[in-house]
Amino acid sequence: MPSRKPKPSRRKKSKSGTRWSLYPELHADVSLLLKDAFLDFSFHEEDDEIGCSKEYDTNIMGRFTCNNSSCGSRGWSSMMIAITIRMYPGEQYNARPEQADS
Repeated sequence: MPSRKPKPSRRKKSKSGTRWSLYPELHADVSLLLKDAFLDFSFHEEDDEIGCSKEYDTNIMGRFTCNNSSCGSRGWSSMMIAITIRMYPGEQYNARPEQADS
């Protein structure tokens, strides 16, 4: 069965060599969660500090389930993943997690 992992829109390396990715195709899912909090933001396509009005660095963790009946694992969880969330004028945002090494 093909992987459903979202493809990043771009990869950048910082001076330290860290890779970051944007996933604009996940914006619809984020929008639904924001709507629950009465927030409405659009996705800012450019991964750029210029024009950013706020920036927040944090860490996230995820828990995933495997629905493939032939898979021996019921699920897995991620380690800490660094993420930067940026807000831009005009109610726009983006979030860029650090890309894990495969």
